[in-house]
Amino acid sequence: MMNILKEILEYKKKEIENFRQMAIRPLAKKTSEGFLFQNKLSETRGIFVIAEVKRKSPSQGAMAMESDPISIALEYKEGGADAISVLTDEHFFGGSFAFLQEIKETTGLPVLCKDFIIDESQIDMASFYKADMILLIAEAFDHLERLDELFDYARSLGLDVLVEVHDPNNILALRDKNYPIIGINNRDLRTLKEDWQYSLQVAELLPKESYKLSLSAFSQTDEITHVIDAGYDGILVGTTLVKNPHRISLLREWKSLSK
Repeated sequence: MMNILKEILEYKKKEIENFRQMAIRPLAKKTSEGFLFQNKLSETRGIFVIAEVKRKSPSQGAMAMESDPISIALEYKEGGADAISVLTDEHFFGGSFAFLQEIKETTGLPVLCKDFIIDESQIDMASFYKADMILLIAEAFDHLERLDELFDYARSLGLDVLVEVHDPNNILALRDKNYPIIGINNRDLRTLKEDWQYSLQVAELLPKESYKLSLSAFSQTDEITHVIDAGYDGILVGTTLVKNPHRISLLREWKSLSK
């Protein structure tokens, strides 16, 4: 089986060529006002929940292609989600930057532009379409110095950055970087194998000063309780919420959990 992450990144390189030709100008935010996600994380007493809107994925296939992403996002807000993650990749995940902007404007919640970002032009797009935070995936880079460059560029525009990591070697390499928000992906993007307990296995490797998020593979509330007990500040959940018609009550149940 082809490495799915490699396949996605090859596609992104072609997409980036189009973005550069578009020459989108980012909407720089006032960094003096602080960073929205980071501020909200500091104010949240219970578990911080990022609820994800996605219509399909390489691991799950089609999930909600016929559903209205805006309606799902409004249900997330009603359930008490602290923020919303929006897949902006169209080819693999059925997302769009238009969804990102509309969900931001409709819900008023902080929004994460979730994509496979390897170039400044993608960050410009995220900023232009009103993202509050972007995702940078450590495993997408041959050299982590490039991740540092994109991190600094995004922050210069007033965007929070969620640095996602899976490989233990990368976790160790990132320990001294002082990234404010780090997420452990419980899904290996090379093989698509997933296990929520992976966050428990690597918890001790994470820097204590960073906000720590556990990303993906959750299906039961007790799993979330375990990652809270392991020191995580928040979670990101997509598939379980998208597929559950009772997503509002499920979110309320999760938000009732205490740290």
